[in-house]
Amino acid sequence: MTDSYKDDCQSLVTDNKLSGLWLLRNQVAALLIKRFHHVRRDKVAFLCEIVLPALFVLLAMAFSLAIPPIRPQPPLELQPWVYEPKLGDQQLTAFYR
Repeated sequence: MTDSYKDDCQSLVTDNKLSGLWLLRNQVAALLIKRFHHVRRDKVAFLCEIVLPALFVLLAMAFSLAIPPIRPQPPLELQPWVYEPKLGDQQLTAFYR
């Protein structure tokens, strides 16, 4: 190979490299085109991958709006007679500080 041929090949390789936002834009465009072609071939997969999850999220959001808001409950008062004696024990367990 001649040096001029190597220089031409090297310049082609380095000149076509994308970086930064252009690289990101091209990658996203390629992924969207790939996804479009997959969807065009398989309608059931599109339904299962895109439509059903979105539908379930919308359904869950609708049900969360239908439930009444939770009101804070008053704190429970601890009493020693709440703790029943274990089998065979005659006394209640009392906790104190």
